[in-house]
Order: sequence, then structure tokens, then C-alpha cells
Amino acid sequence: MSTLSISTASGGFYDIGGYKPNIKRIKDGMDQLEEFTKMIKERVELENKYTKLLQVWNTKWSGYVEKDIAEGTIKNGFNYILEESKELSRVHSDMKDRFGDEIVKTIALFKKENHHTSTFRGIKEIREMDEGFEKAQRNWKKLYEKVETSRKNYHNACKQEKSANQVLQTQQNDTSLSSDYVDKARERLSKCHDDVQKYKTIYEKNLKEISDYRNVYIENMSFVFEKCQGMEMKRMKFMNEMLSGTQKILVDLINPKKLIQIHEKIENHFNNCSTETLNKDLKVWSSKYGPEGPQQWPFFEEYKPEFRQISSKRDVQKENAGVILTKKVIKDDDMDIRMREKTNNSSKENSNNIRHSSIELSSSNDNHLSLRSVENNSISEQRNRLCKSEYILNNDTAYKTDNFSTPKASNNSRITSSLQNNKQSFNNKSPFKDPFPMPTPERVQHIDDKITDNPHVSSHSNDNESINSVSTQEIQFHYTAKVLYDYTPIENDEIPLTKGETLEVLSGPDDLGWCYGKKNDLSGLFPHSYVVKI
Repeated sequence: MSTLSISTASGGFYDIGGYKPNIKRIKDGMDQLEEFTKMIKERVELENKYTKLLQVWNTKWSGYVEKDIAEGTIKNGFNYILEESKELSRVHSDMKDRFGDEIVKTIALFKKENHHTSTFRGIKEIREMDEGFEKAQRNWKKLYEKVETSRKNYHNACKQEKSANQVLQTQQNDTSLSSDYVDKARERLSKCHDDVQKYKTIYEKNLKEISDYRNVYIENMSFVFEKCQGMEMKRMKFMNEMLSGTQKILVDLINPKKLIQIHEKIENHFNNCSTETLNKDLKVWSSKYGPEGPQQWPFFEEYKPEFRQISSKRDVQKENAGVILTKKVIKDDDMDIRMREKTNNSSKENSNNIRHSSIELSSSNDNHLSLRSVENNSISEQRNRLCKSEYILNNDTAYKTDNFSTPKASNNSRITSSLQNNKQSFNNKSPFKDPFPMPTPERVQHIDDKITDNPHVSSHSNDNESINSVSTQEIQFHYTAKVLYDYTPIENDEIPLTKGETLEVLSGPDDLGWCYGKKNDLSGLFPHSYVVKI
């Protein structure tokens, strides 16, 4: 067994390696802070879980109280209990936050300032203390090893001397041995005696040297030890502050001011809850749901005709959300029937409808243009938009009007007067008012402009000029237009518009102001007032 292990086993501070418990105390103190941090973090988790459970519990039963319990004393009692749980939840939430801010973060800051860890050399403070003790014991260790060596040599010499003395006495008592053996034993004893004296002198000399160095050794060891004590004192003070801070946080569970006030209010509520108070609640209930409540007895009711509004759920939504444009597709067969009915009853429906004539154009090259107009029914409250079902346009066709029969002047004036009257009636009574807030051209005014100025019939007489102008309001060849406003489609057959972009107008506008156009790979309907021709 080595000298160091023997000295350490003795447990003395000044023994070689006897300072090790002080180094271990530093390490244990650091571990103590780490374990205390873990303990507080576990408490934080408990407080957090309890806070959440209280909140869930409060939310659950608050809904029950609000929904199923009638107003009165009992409901107030429920609310007070729930208010207490809400405040208790807040107290525990504050405790959780304070544990994190005042304890955990403070310990982390203390460790950062006082415990410096190196990847390869461990904790700096422990390493410095260990090196300080080793340096203080370095010279002492050398002297101590010399003393131990000389002590062993001296003890071995004494043992050999004792053995040589026993051999000499045995040989002297044995008469059968010659005198030579006795002389050799006597010489060996004398030599051992000299070795004893020699090693004794060395042993005493080494003891004197180590004794002279003892005060220096004690001073050096005490200096390093005091540094350890100072470090431990700092840690203990800090640890005591953290424990005291924990107690100050926990005391909020015993004496939270607001929670105490809530409990006092709850206590006063239940102390003041007398029979008279409960009777008041019963009277309130009776005035609402009992014999004292509102009474409705049967009586004679005169018959009143029922007026039903012809509308749909969609119309109700329109009234709440604004005007929505819709489209109705007209088939060819329906279109022809409508056109014949309009022709026969045009004089009767002149005040309610706007009638457009149907023109059929033919050419010698067998190219033709078929244009179908749409009737706008102003009586309908469904506010559906009518749209042209299709336009057959051919830019290479030469349009002629030679086959048209010239109407009488009286018929022309009647058509013009009818259109003007319809324009005024349309503006005043038509439900198809312009849904867009921005300034847009009037659709009926557009008809008048076409009547007064129509380039397609400049070669014909004044008798057929008005008829051609009415029909050509719908004849618009392909042109490029620029978008003035953003538009979001409402139905699947519409296309979106973005302010500033351009698109190709294929046909339109119809009598409701809808055009058919193409943009990139998309084609569909869009409001005419949202674009301008380039």
C-alpha cells in the first residue's frame, strides 16, 4: 500500500491528499444547486398543470352556471365559488412565473458567474483549488517521503540487529560449534549495530527538516483552505437566499390579499343568504314563469289575407349583403317564343318592358350574322340577369341591309317615342339598377346614342334609321378593353378582373350590362362598366 493511500486513510487535513474532502465539497455544492434547480422546475410543472386544470374546471362549470342556473342567490353563490377558483388559478400561475424568474433564472446567473466549465479540463474553480492544495503540499510531500524512507530503513536495521543478537547467543551456547562461527556472528551483530546508528541519524535528520518546514506548510495549506471556505460561504449564502425566496413565493398560498378578500365576500354572501332573500328569488321566478307572469288568453281574431313575398332565400341574403348579379341562360327555342310574344304584345307592354328588334342579315356570299336579343322583365323580384346565350360573329362578313323593307314614318316615330318612354320608366321603376358604386354609362342612354348616330346605316333612308340603330346597340365586334376596377366572380361562368390589365371583348354588352370576353386562357362574363375600350 502506498504512502499516499495510508495518509489519506488517516483522515488528517495535513496528510498527503487530506485536502480531498474540501474539493469534493465544492463539487457537491455545485451539484446541490443543480438539484435544487431541478426541484424548483418540477414544482413549476406542478403549478402549471394545476393552473391549467383549474382553468379547465372553471370554464366547464362557468358554462353550466351561465346556461342552466336561473338568476338569483344560488347562481351568485356558484359564481363566487368559480371566482375563487379563477383567482386561485391566477395565484398559482403567478407562483409558477415567480419560481422561473426569481429562482431558476437567478441560479443560472450565479452558476454562470461562479462556475466556469471547460470541455477538457473540467470546472475551473475545482481545478484551481485542487492545484492550490497540490502546490502547498509539494515540498512537504518530498520531505515526508524522505522521513518515511529513513524510518523504514531504521526499523529494518533494528530488526536485523535483534536477529543477529539472537544468532550470536545461540551459537555461544552451542559447544559443538567452532569459535569461527561465533566470531562471524559477533561481526554480523556489530555491523547491524552500526547500520542502526547510521539509519537512526538519517531518520532524525529528516525529521528535523520536516519539522522546520511544518509552519510554512501549515500556512500554505491554510491559505488554500480559506479560499475554499470563502467559496463555500458565498455558495451557502446564495443557497440560503434561494430557499428564503422560495418560502416568500410559497407564502402567497397562505395570505394572498385578493384571495382573502374573495373568501370574505363569499362568507358574507352565505351569511346574508336568508329565507327572505330566497323568497325574493322565488317571486322573480313567479313573475316570469309562474301565475304572476304574462298571460295570453284566446280571443276572436278576424281573418286577414296572407301576403307572401315571391322571393327566395337568396334574395334575403342579397338584401343583407348588397346587390349580387346573376345570369340566366336563354335557349334558342325560348328566345324565338319570347320574340314572337314581344312582337304581338309590344303596344301593351310598352310601359314595363324594353323591347329590342331582331334583325336578320344576309349576303350574296352566303355569310350571315344572327343576333338574338333578350327581353328584360322588370316585374320579376328575383333580380336575375339575362344574358345573351351566344354570339355568332364573323369579322370577314360584309353586312348588308338591302333586303329590309322600309317601315312607315308613323311606325318609326312610334318606335322612337316608345324607346324614350321606356328609358324613363327603366330609370325610375326598374329593379335592375346599377349595382356598382362607381360612375358607369347609362344603358338606356346608350340606346339613344345609337339611335341618333349609327354608322352602319348611313347609306339608307331616314325611315329605317331608327330600326337599325336600335338593333346595332348589341352589335359590337371584337375589341381590346382595359380593366378599371377589380372584380371577383360570383358564379362559375364569370371571370375575375384585375385593375390595369387588358382583355379581349368578344360580345356584349347585353341589356343588363354584361359582356362576354377572353383573358389569357379564361373566357366568361364580366360587367361592362368595369372596363373601357382602348
